[in-house]
Amino acid sequence: MIAGYVENSRENDAMKLFKKMVEFGVKPSPLTLASVLLGCSNLSTLILGKQIHQLVYKTPLYLDTTVGTSLLSMYCKCGVLDDAWKLFSEIPRKDLVIWNSMISGYAAYGSSGKALALFDKMRTEKIKPDWFTFVEVLLACNHVGLVDLGINYFASMEKDYGIKPKPQHYSCMVDLVGRAGKLDEATDLIKKMPFEPHPAIFGSLLGSSRIHKNIEIAEFAANKLLSLDPTNGVDSELYIS
Repeated sequence: MIAGYVENSRENDAMKLFKKMVEFGVKPSPLTLASVLLGCSNLSTLILGKQIHQLVYKTPLYLDTTVGTSLLSMYCKCGVLDDAWKLFSEIPRKDLVIWNSMISGYAAYGSSGKALALFDKMRTEKIKPDWFTFVEVLLACNHVGLVDLGINYFASMEKDYGIKPKPQHYSCMVDLVGRAGKLDEATDLIKKMPFEPHPAIFGSLLGSSRIHKNIEIAEFAANKLLSLDPTNGVDSELYIS
């Protein structure tokens, strides 16, 4: 019931039901705590999340990987990265989801250096990244303009790990190289995509064209954007001027 509330964006009802559950003395399972903590993340209710952390700390559930991952994710999504890192350091058996959560937290809140350093440590410890790991790594590169490093990571996905790039990876790369003024490379990336680009990718290219005042590529991006989303009233010349 708690999970159902959270999955249907009724987090407040989930929190109320969880409180009743505790009042009745029913011990929560790891999956229950995971659902409640997800609800806390969605609502950014750090106070309740910390109360659940204190509750869990006194039980054997504290060593449960699912619970630990949910607590870590809650702290990351609430932007409390110091507490997230402390918890990350205490978790004895770190699976890929835990590594991804911590890297994602750092990338989302501008600590790109820490996100990339943690990614390097993850690979040193022989934890194989997945497609989501690379989305966060490319976002981290994007936030601080590490173009060459981002290009290397993008190339290594399929070459070293057999991970085929998804739209999210291409979106990060188009934005990364476009903002750096490599508009021809960004356009080539879009043309080489093995699937239909979504409007946001052309919107990103259009934005980069504005920054670097490239009318030709702006017109290309605007026309593509209009063909995919006719309700978007973009004008490439007005956008550049």
